[in-house]
Amino acid sequence: MKKRIIIYFSRTGNSQFMAEKLAVELNCEIIFVKPWFNYVGILFLISLFKWRIPLRMQRPVDLAQYDSVIIMGPVWGGLLISPLRSLIDLCKKASKKFHFAITCETKESDRAGEYGFNHVFAQVDAYASNHVLEKAAFSTSLIIGYSEEARTVNSAKIKITDANYSEILKERLMDFAHRIQA
Repeated sequence: MKKRIIIYFSRTGNSQFMAEKLAVELNCEIIFVKPWFNYVGILFLISLFKWRIPLRMQRPVDLAQYDSVIIMGPVWGGLLISPLRSLIDLCKKASKKFHFAITCETKESDRAGEYGFNHVFAQVDAYASNHVLEKAAFSTSLIIGYSEEARTVNSAKIKITDANYSEILKERLMDFAHRIQA
């Protein structure tokens, strides 16, 4: 049996929710990371400059002991954010290939736009060259009851929960898990 680990960063809880679902499906370890500082504005600015930041891990991890590493985190403004860039650097330093997944607010129809998740995937491909394997995006626009009008009126971040976890998100997660297992 292959040994896998999911390492994730989450601010709103959406990446955590999806990472936990994936960990159950893959029957693997899961740990979270936090930047040394957790101010959204500063993290966003650092991400704009493509800088990496020090991370605090839930516990020390030796990536060499894993057959598969999965990195998961959010998209902010179409950027590969600094905590994820730092995790990619850990994989590169360990000469470890990884799978990459993001949570985002981008609608499926906007995936190729400036703020879309395809833009982030291109950044990952450019930054990680031949280290990245499978990629997946889990959009909050796919939850049960999503509406653009409600999202616009209510400026609060959409949360993925068990109550609104749709079949299409489940199918996308299962597809990603199967690709990792292949």
